Amino acid sequence: MLAVISLIVMLNVGAGLGELLPLIENVVCPADSANVSACIIEAVETIKEPLITGDYGDGVKGIVLDPYVINKLEVNRGPSFKASLKNVLITGVRNFQIEKLRTDLRKKKFSVAVTFPDLVVRGQYKLEMNLVLLKLTGNGPFNLTDDPLLKVNLEFYTDKKNVVFTRPVHVDIEFAHPQLYLGNLFNGDPKLEAIGNQAINDNPNILLNELKPELERHFEGSFYQIASTITKGATADELFPGY
Repeated sequence: MLAVISLIVMLNVGAGLGELLPLIENVVCPADSANVSACIIEAVETIKEPLITGDYGDGVKGIVLDPYVINKLEVNRGPSFKASLKNVLITGVRNFQIEKLRTDLRKKKFSVAVTFPDLVVRGQYKLEMNLVLLKLTGNGPFNLTDDPLLKVNLEFYTDKKNVVFTRPVHVDIEFAHPQLYLGNLFNGDPKLEAIGNQAINDNPNILLNELKPELERHFEGSFYQIASTITKGATADELFPGY
């Protein structure tokens, strides 16, 4: 997530300010660099802390990334699956690792794959779900640990004045080794709660794949919100000198 936001910021953070913000004024990557992707990866480490805190400098604030907050998320697939999450906190974002970054400035495209080795997600849930022969119901706290892979595609375009605009962002989440715990399953009956959690963790992707599209849409919205907030008129030459 943090690496993804880094790319968005590097694309847009100079917008309409007359000069680049302190966040990236010393980490702009020349378009004719021998390896633009390597330059961006190095820049991400340089600006990690202000990105995490959402303080881009010169009074410009962004979304805080660790903890990352999701106020509410709802999924309704009918009688077989209904779920809502609220007051969700995602921690461990700062420990991201960039697995792959592909940069094509000619086509104005970036593709990045990022893993999060120590991601922890906590919050409140409400669930009604058919799982094999079980009808799972619960309302209480939940905990998820995983080391997921986040794949993100970013594209931008320029107008006649070479001003940069970001297109909608595409996000794909791949859960790796998820472990879930849902508190207060079956009204807190200890035996049924243990059985329910065991059934969920025997194949956690059954539950997570139901939530996945809404999670992806949430991240896409957040990334695009950051880009839209910051983009006010930066040119490609400002962001990638020599473009």
